[in-house]
Amino acid sequence: MQYHARFFGLIGMNLNVPPGEPITFELPDSASYGDLLDIIGARFGSLFPPNVWNAETRSFHPQVVAMGDGRSLASAGRETPLAKDGTATFFVPIAGG
Repeated sequence: MQYHARFFGLIGMNLNVPPGEPITFELPDSASYGDLLDIIGARFGSLFPPNVWNAETRSFHPQVVAMGDGRSLASAGRETPLAKDGTATFFVPIAGG
């Protein structure tokens, strides 16, 4: 199945893609959030700074917001199934005034 990811802010800048431009991944039909993290890590893990991506756990650090299919994917866990043709959004919240 196809699943899309959009990376915003510092995360997207590390990938050198325009903000929010979707990147499409081919995943098995029964793919989970963990499968998506594995393919993101294999393809882009070395491009992320260590305060964003944890290579050991193959996941984003907790400050990275991961939303997809109408819920927080990070809170739901690696075993969370993904919707066919769904989209995940990744960003680091920024405080400002």
